Amino acid sequence: MAAAASMRQPSSVAQWLNTMYCHPSRPSALQRDVLTALAVKFMDWKTGAGRASIDMIAEFCNAGRSTVQRALRWGCKALLLVRTKRGHRLWNGGSVASEWLLTLPTQQVNHLSVVGDCTTGQVSAVA
Repeated sequence: MAAAASMRQPSSVAQWLNTMYCHPSRPSALQRDVLTALAVKFMDWKTGAGRASIDMIAEFCNAGRSTVQRALRWGCKALLLVRTKRGHRLWNGGSVASEWLLTLPTQQVNHLSVVGDCTTGQVSAVA
């Protein structure tokens, strides 16, 4: 995967959440809730890896499937999320959840580096 060279593991779920919430093209509030739920409920906080299906996330968040799909698509496009293994349906009607990995882009969008915590309002962008 070519994008793998431009990603790294977050040091914590909190760092990943901060990066997602501070992203210049962050998704809608509902999609942020979906991604937050994925990170907090379905991921291992030490490894940043976990399993979750669209249905599992939608049920937990009380969101529609399309909202979950848009949120996951945005996370992958923003290089904050990688699906390491695609889930699938089983012959007996069951299913296997997709495997996900939280990541951080190594290069900031627009070649800016965010310094500080955007949630406190004390953020500066450095070129």
